[in-house]
Amino acid sequence: MAITTTMSKLLNFSSFLLQNTAQLLRNGMTNAVKLNQPVRNNWTDWRMMKDNRRRKLLVQYAPDRVRAKALKKNDVLPAEIILKFLEMRA
Repeated sequence: MAITTTMSKLLNFSSFLLQNTAQLLRNGMTNAVKLNQPVRNNWTDWRMMKDNRRRKLLVQYAPDRVRAKALKKNDVLPAEIILKFLEMRA
């Protein structure tokens, strides 16, 4: 009994596929990737892209900036080291 119902369902599905193959293929071809659509990405506009670039650079160079500020504001270091740092920075 269970085998016959399974077989009948399988036959019904296969007959459905055979009857609607042309329509399924036609829909598949029309719904393919459309090349005339604009390219979309995660950014709303140029300002958001610029902001993201700026934030990445801040994260990348943050340790160097902190060290440079510390050297510049440090008054405990000998003057020779501070002058050497200022020459390197310029």
